Amino acid sequence: MKVETEEKYYCIEPENLIKIAEKLNFKSTFEQEEIDEYFTDINSDFIKNRTCLRIRKTDNKIMEITYKGKSDSLLGLFCKLENNINASINDYENYVNLFSSLGYYSYVEVIKKRLTYELIDKKYKYSIMIDTLSEIGGFVEFEIISEQAKSTKEELKKELNSFVSKFNELKLKEATEPYRDIVAKYIKQKLVGNKEVSNLCI
Repeated sequence: MKVETEEKYYCIEPENLIKIAEKLNFKSTFEQEEIDEYFTDINSDFIKNRTCLRIRKTDNKIMEITYKGKSDSLLGLFCKLENNINASINDYENYVNLFSSLGYYSYVEVIKKRLTYELIDKKYKYSIMIDTLSEIGGFVEFEIISEQAKSTKEELKKELNSFVSKFNELKLKEATEPYRDIVAKYIKQKLVGNKEVSNLCI
């Protein structure tokens, strides 16, 4: 089981970020389209506590099922245990039906272009994911992946802070919401504008 620790920022000029990353010996590993479908329970508890149940389709060829438990907030950082299962993309409907029978329903779909840079040492895998969401804008995620037993939360927090600080000259603004909520709010805004709506079912 892996531990994922990350922070996300708005990114308007990715070319400047890439220059710094390359100077730090990060290597571009892949560029791809990801379609992430998020699921939640009928009471939306998954949305409230940032639990992640997701089907990710990559370039419409590879599919992965991900579950990340309730977020453990570390002064703005989010640290989660991550469980992933590789699956055949032909089994998509089977998984949707399984989730439905267990009481989990599709919440929102996030479509993004992702360019990833990585650096791996003996203890951590460092990733920089530069994302473009159509009609919404650009973002960058700084992420550290570690083995569950190898680092404390305090160590992960310190290491992520050090990682992100290498890009301080860009004066990036933190994006505190998950992509699923950013996209859901955008869809709601398009549908109802500024009207007060307590529930919206699509």
